[in-house]
Amino acid sequence: MTLYSSLTLWQLIATMCLPWSATAHFNCGTRDPSPFEQRLDQVRINHFKQSTEGRRLITDSCEELCVQCVEIDVYFHLSAVSVPTDNGSDQIIFPHPLESVDRLFAGDTTLTIEDFASLQGIYNLIDENMRVLNERYAGSPFVFTWRNSDPASASISTNGNLVQFIADTIFDESGVASELHTGDASVLNVYLTYRQCAISNQLDPDTGEPLLSCGLLGIAVFPSFQLANRNADGVYVNYSTLTGGGYVYQRVCNFALLRAE
Repeated sequence: MTLYSSLTLWQLIATMCLPWSATAHFNCGTRDPSPFEQRLDQVRINHFKQSTEGRRLITDSCEELCVQCVEIDVYFHLSAVSVPTDNGSDQIIFPHPLESVDRLFAGDTTLTIEDFASLQGIYNLIDENMRVLNERYAGSPFVFTWRNSDPASASISTNGNLVQFIADTIFDESGVASELHTGDASVLNVYLTYRQCAISNQLDPDTGEPLLSCGLLGIAVFPSFQLANRNADGVYVNYSTLTGGGYVYQRVCNFALLRAE
């Protein structure tokens, strides 16, 4: 199926892209906690130590480190773009892999829906990352369980604010996280995006609006940050930065460009 049968190339790009700065820096989007937030986190740690679960974990750790005795539920939320087709229905497109998205922005009119990852393809990617995650934590007290691992229960959002996530909106109570967030603070919510941006100090010469610096690899939320929005906890990760997501290739290319400069 040709991608542009009912939606023009530039309409599709508009749903995935906002004005952004070409001088992007690839880093972590999580800001450092303030001294007050650090103290607040310490209070919470002390409170956990006095809880039944905390005392059990400390006792087990002192005698012999318990292995995988603390289970953490994980829910993945997927960003996608909804594209109308000839028969009047909508087709969901995941902004992955990078090669297909690059072809899209380059104006490649031969691009088809099949060039983008399917839901099963995304789930295979997540499954591999869950395997790696638990492998790395194998000797720790923690084990991570992917709770919405059935594609039939996939959490998918076509909200453009998740496809291109603006770090500065992470605590908006009406933000995309509030729509998708599952469980309480004991649950790990992971939001998969195409890219993540921060509002820069540079202005668009045509509109005067602030440009976006879209080089963030991921964002996580400290416990104390939840005071701003109880539904804002979680981790925001680009599809491409997952294991097998293609970011290594991108990193090498950017490193080569830096050396060339």
